[in-house]
Amino acid sequence: NFIEAGPETAVWMSPDDGQNWTELSAQTGFPAGNLIGRIGFDITLDQNNQWILYACIDNQNPSQKQEEKDEVEDTQDDLSSEDFKNMNLDEYRSIPDSTWNQFFESSGLSNSYDAGTVKQEILNGKLKTADIYEYFHDANADLFDTPIKGLEIYRLNEKQTTWENCSDGELEDVTYTYGYYFGTISASDKNPESIYVAGVPILYSPDGGKTWESRNAKNVHVDHHCIWINPEDEKHLIIGNDGGINISYDGGLNYIKCNSPAVGQFYSIAVDQAEPYRIYGGLQDNGVWVANSTFEENVGWHQSGQNGWNSIMGGDGMRVQIDSRDNETIYTGYQFGHYSRIKEGEPSLYIHPKHKLGEDHLRWNWQTPIIISRHQEDVLYMGSNMFHRSLDQGETWEAMSEDLTNGGKKGDVPHGTLTVIHESPIHFGWICVGSDDGLVHVSKDGGQSWTNCSKGLPQGLWISEVMWSNFDDNTIFVSCNGYREDHFDAYLYRSINAGKSWERIGMNLPKEPVNCIIIDQKNPNLLFVGTDHGLYASYNAGEMFTKMQGGLPEVPVHDIVIQDRENELVVATHGRSIWVADIQHLREPKKAPWFLAPDNYALSSFDEPWSPWFKKDGPFITLHLGEFTRNSGIISFLDSEGDILLSDELEYQRGPNEFQWNLSELVGKKLASGTYQLKWLNAEGVESILDIELE
Repeated sequence: NFIEAGPETAVWMSPDDGQNWTELSAQTGFPAGNLIGRIGFDITLDQNNQWILYACIDNQNPSQKQEEKDEVEDTQDDLSSEDFKNMNLDEYRSIPDSTWNQFFESSGLSNSYDAGTVKQEILNGKLKTADIYEYFHDANADLFDTPIKGLEIYRLNEKQTTWENCSDGELEDVTYTYGYYFGTISASDKNPESIYVAGVPILYSPDGGKTWESRNAKNVHVDHHCIWINPEDEKHLIIGNDGGINISYDGGLNYIKCNSPAVGQFYSIAVDQAEPYRIYGGLQDNGVWVANSTFEENVGWHQSGQNGWNSIMGGDGMRVQIDSRDNETIYTGYQFGHYSRIKEGEPSLYIHPKHKLGEDHLRWNWQTPIIISRHQEDVLYMGSNMFHRSLDQGETWEAMSEDLTNGGKKGDVPHGTLTVIHESPIHFGWICVGSDDGLVHVSKDGGQSWTNCSKGLPQGLWISEVMWSNFDDNTIFVSCNGYREDHFDAYLYRSINAGKSWERIGMNLPKEPVNCIIIDQKNPNLLFVGTDHGLYASYNAGEMFTKMQGGLPEVPVHDIVIQDRENELVVATHGRSIWVADIQHLREPKKAPWFLAPDNYALSSFDEPWSPWFKKDGPFITLHLGEFTRNSGIISFLDSEGDILLSDELEYQRGPNEFQWNLSELVGKKLASGTYQLKWLNAEGVESILDIELE
């Protein structure tokens, strides 16, 4: 929840560097009350060098236009779900059967219910008229459809004591109910009448707010949060939004889209079994995209017109599941559990299990979990606050549980929802689920019965992952993410008895929230976790972890998947897009220490860095080191005569260690073809040597 409005919302001014303050919002004309929310402002100067203060206000008071609209609709015969919100029984009895039946048919209720039966149940008290309204209004609808005033623009001049409402009526479709997400206004230093406001679109006013026009363009995303106006040229803009950064030199009529480096905020990742395999990802406010795994990000598509990534759905992109039997049937969707089954050449199937008339709304997490059963791919599992199962590829759904959360809390978005679902790769119908309020439940009969397995886990924290072992029937891994409750430790647990008891693992992980886990399908001791600051690997089933480097940026890792056939690890970051690494050398454990380098270095490519993340040759070598009592060792690069060309001291931690040693100092040196040596001397004086052939 977020308290987006309240009586203490105000604007204050200090004339003396903060020593004393005056409440400017106490002056005449400024809106007040419990429903005034976030305020953003900017200041500029008029021709007399006096300041002008512009304020953009999130006004959560009811919309006057909506009240006028309601009065008009009250005189019309057509029914809408809104009409049932406060309808009493006498008003309901007066509705003609023809009007009721028309509403029932057009609303879609006829797909699940009989009009006459529902009408009788309302008349005899089994259902309430408000149940009709509640059936159609979920959290996603409330974000957009709640009728409020929304964004308002006010202005105060230095010599005035009265605020002026510049909006001249309501600015519709700008911030909706979540004005707290926006709140940015910018005024030109050259022309005080020239102002921009940021919301879902970006709006421009040339006359101090009297008139407005959109300054979004076809290559500009929505949801704007930053506006910079060049103080020397008001037509030079830089704007920041949920799609990145755009630059304009003509006041927002045309923009350059700045996509370097790639800054995608991926929520989730998936891969199929095609050849080459494809990578699918859902992004924050940027839909769901797909690309061949062979595609490497580059700007060449500006010339060719062919980008390697293709959009398959809009909105906030969520989880993706692919039927491996054809690699064409895709399940994906947008926030709060609105999913679809998509297959090229076939009509899409909308998927969103509904509560029954008269029952409480199902609560759906922003990132609703959905998975295909590994054992029978006609079977789908989906989580609201309950566990849902489909046996026919999403055509029909059955709620297989009661509420598997602590019951929910009132707030801006649903709370008390399922966040993760995983089915045992060994046993069909062995299901583990986790909730956003700290509960873990296990079922061994396909969801017919459930056991609460939360005892021994931190209470009340967001369950960010549940994962059955690929090798042991009763081993489950769980991660808890506590940043929403101001817990910033790495909470990672393992159960060897299907959740009856838990032991904490990964104790050497740094204090940063854990977002995801994956267990290798070939090596039972290989485990990866993604945190808010990077990716970590364990070579001993989670006892100790090593940070994976190799060029991966230190940004939040939100999801991980392994393409088993290709031995590739695919990582979704929230801020630096998608990264791929070859992990074959990790899946085939060797006795440490050992080294990984390309079979042959080409001198012509020695000017480009190499790492497993980029699949390019160049001066990086990966070292896997064992456990030592002291924390440093010497790594050296020698020529065929045994002379040291490059040497470094490396510090490492107790437990498995992995380094990418940078050989960039060798770039530009005229190295002859032949045999070179990589020598590792550990703290105990033990040498390990690897021969390297340079062509």
